[in-house]
Amino acid sequence: MPVVSKNRLNLLKFPSSVVENIFRQLNLISIIDLTFVSKKMLAKIKKMNFQFDCIDIWCYGVKQIIYFRDHYDIRLSIFCDDHPILEKLKIKVGRLAINVIGRHEIVNMMEILTDDFSNNLQLILDHFCKVFSFRFGIASVDLKQRSNKFRELINHPIFNDRLVLKLSGQLKSGYNDMQILLQENYNKLEGLVVNFHISKEHFKWTDIFQYQRVSIFDGKWITAEILDSMDFHRLKITCHLLTASDVRSLINSWLNGNHPNLHRFELSNFYSKRMLASEVIKGLNVTSFKQGERDSYYVLDYILSPYKIDARSGYDLKRSDGTIGTVLSTEDAFYFVVWNDGPFIQGNYPTRAFNPTLNV
Repeated sequence: MPVVSKNRLNLLKFPSSVVENIFRQLNLISIIDLTFVSKKMLAKIKKMNFQFDCIDIWCYGVKQIIYFRDHYDIRLSIFCDDHPILEKLKIKVGRLAINVIGRHEIVNMMEILTDDFSNNLQLILDHFCKVFSFRFGIASVDLKQRSNKFRELINHPIFNDRLVLKLSGQLKSGYNDMQILLQENYNKLEGLVVNFHISKEHFKWTDIFQYQRVSIFDGKWITAEILDSMDFHRLKITCHLLTASDVRSLINSWLNGNHPNLHRFELSNFYSKRMLASEVIKGLNVTSFKQGERDSYYVLDYILSPYKIDARSGYDLKRSDGTIGTVLSTEDAFYFVVWNDGPFIQGNYPTRAFNPTLNV
């Protein structure tokens, strides 16, 4: 029978480099457990700078999950269940106040109970923010159930001022613009995924296009006139009724000096008629790819899983200020992209997305 020593090692007395080497070999669940030991332990872990690309929060229906992601890879899954008989959740350093009812350390999966996930989410984020850092955040929110609570968290520091909010469901009566929907924080987002029906007559849709990243699932209400009048950055439309002539009108508007912030315009092929680059360029003064004028690959800088596409077959247009735009179509989508910055290719990017429907 092995002999178990009664003397416990005090990790805090070891050199920081030794402690960090030990902690880097632990799984994330063990790291989270250690953050509740003491304030000194929490501060030690914070200095180790555990970084992730994204904290991904699902508050939709019965699905209440927090993911830690590096690009599309899930590093940790936390399943949160509301339990009405529990006392109000209080996360305090020095006391393990989250009631862990299950864990699977091999795949970094844990489950916690809260009395009310919406009300306790801020406490959970407050604690994680003391330990981990994230490049950005994504939150999927049910308009009917969760939006009132979550709009209070848009400015939470854990999102690093880069939160993409996915709103799904049905708008309540009287919610006719983004300011009413999200109150004073409506202009603090990095991006917005619109997964609810918009009536042009009853919703102030102009506010939607102000964000750096906008993805609209049901965009059948969007016309050429709307596109020409909006100064958007990155716009993706999944379902639409746009024609090649409509898209050509947008490109002509850009050539005339409008849309100064345009980076990327994208039309998905999954739920709409395929838009072909060869149809859009009719009547436009385009040239083929020339080595040295721009890169041969364009990085689709999606917030969750950026990847690059081969742009050598695209059709180039040059604006009077020398800026190049490229029209191209792939199996998945149609793109009009603008080469705003350079060098364009930095680091290694895959050539396919893990799930194009989730990108924004």
